[in-house]
Amino acid sequence: MAGRSLARDDPDRRTTIVRTGVAAAGVVLALVSAAWIEPASWPTYAVFFAFAVAFSFVWLDSDAPTSVAYMATATAFVYIAGFPILFFELLARVLAYPLIFIGARRGIIALPRPLRPLVGNDPIRARSARRDLAAMLGLATIGSAVRVAVIHLARAAGIENTTAMIALGEPTAYAVMGGLSALLPLPTAEYVVSAPLRLRPEDERVDVIFSAVLIVPFLVLLIAYGWEEHGLVGAAAWSLTSLAPHGLVQLLVRRRHMLEERHTALERMTASLVQKQAEIEDFTYTVAHDLKAPLSAISMKADMLLEEALPDHVRREVTRIVQLAEETEEMTIDLLRMVRIVAEPEPVGTVDLGAVTAQALSVLQPHITARHVRVDVQGSLPVVPGQATKLRHVVANLIGNAIRFVPAGTGEIGVSAVREGEMVVVSVRDNGVGIPVEYHRAIFEVFRRVPDGEGAAGSGMGLAIVKRIVEAHGGEVGVESAPGVGSVFRVRLPAG
Repeated sequence: MAGRSLARDDPDRRTTIVRTGVAAAGVVLALVSAAWIEPASWPTYAVFFAFAVAFSFVWLDSDAPTSVAYMATATAFVYIAGFPILFFELLARVLAYPLIFIGARRGIIALPRPLRPLVGNDPIRARSARRDLAAMLGLATIGSAVRVAVIHLARAAGIENTTAMIALGEPTAYAVMGGLSALLPLPTAEYVVSAPLRLRPEDERVDVIFSAVLIVPFLVLLIAYGWEEHGLVGAAAWSLTSLAPHGLVQLLVRRRHMLEERHTALERMTASLVQKQAEIEDFTYTVAHDLKAPLSAISMKADMLLEEALPDHVRREVTRIVQLAEETEEMTIDLLRMVRIVAEPEPVGTVDLGAVTAQALSVLQPHITARHVRVDVQGSLPVVPGQATKLRHVVANLIGNAIRFVPAGTGEIGVSAVREGEMVVVSVRDNGVGIPVEYHRAIFEVFRRVPDGEGAAGSGMGLAIVKRIVEAHGGEVGVESAPGVGSVFRVRLPAG
């Protein structure tokens, strides 16, 4: 009585008792089935034993200790040769599993997933994995015993057709195994309680359930058909063909693992990038804050000196100090601006480049009017996936740069877009002063700009921001230009 109370109050102990009991029941059933061995059926037993040993080396590469080929062959031979198949199935495992471990230790084969915890450095986990594996195999043996019972009941009712027996036996066996899994703390509960409709599509258990419930019964019918039509040779031939659907399911499971590993790696990379971005942002704000006070002090002291009577050459140097301090302050402000723009969280949605360009031109209209520049949006601009605010900044920056560098009064700027395969290419063309080839890459770097160019004032942060925004969208930006012939900036973005 005390033992029952302890088992009821201690879930781990109850789980151990139940799983050990199911494993023991499977072994007992397999040993008892040896009493029903018929000497005349030795060729059938021998063929099954050979397949059982061979298919013990075939796994689905999932955490479930099974394979399509093994399940189909073992189940079909229960209908073909009856109860003794359980004994030969146990015998095959006793022979094959040690060979699997020996082959894995010598590097001949890879150890299947369900067996890997058995050789780990954690003895508690190894003991638990051994118990769970035995419980799952024991439950499968119980399922086979249920099929044998259905066969005998069918024959007692005058049903001799193998197909009819399979049609009765398979649902009954799955119902019993499913009921035990749902009611008892068995490792197979995750395949029953978490029914396929509740599982995520990327979960490998979907493939295991699909193969066990749909593919295996169909293969059982084919193997049984081969037995009825061509005897042992037909059953053996159809057993071999079960390797093909097994390979397909195995491929699906492996691809799921590969996708899961890539997803995990991507999550780790994303988390790392977010952390680094936060560190960069914190560092930038710290530097900008620490520079602000000394720069302000330098500017104030220099302004105070300029109020004094100074020689001309000293006044020029002090004026230069004021200019450098102002430029440095502007650079820190722009650096903060870049970090803020690039790192600012914004949902990804559908961005109408035409609307984005119209908004940018509305903001830039005073500059366009002041310089008497003509801006022509050529044709309709497409829609792309992205962040609207950031892409608007890209368009505004490129057009704003063009306004500064085209000749006043005769400046012409063209904005257009074309589809090139999976990408959309947005072009901003101008008839400005042009950019020497040696600066085509440098202008996209932080604080870099073409020296001594007309309209070259600024910190050199604009195009650096553009580059980072475009690359964050999975695209790229570049320029084609030469002095005196204008420039064409091209932004390539995924079309979605």
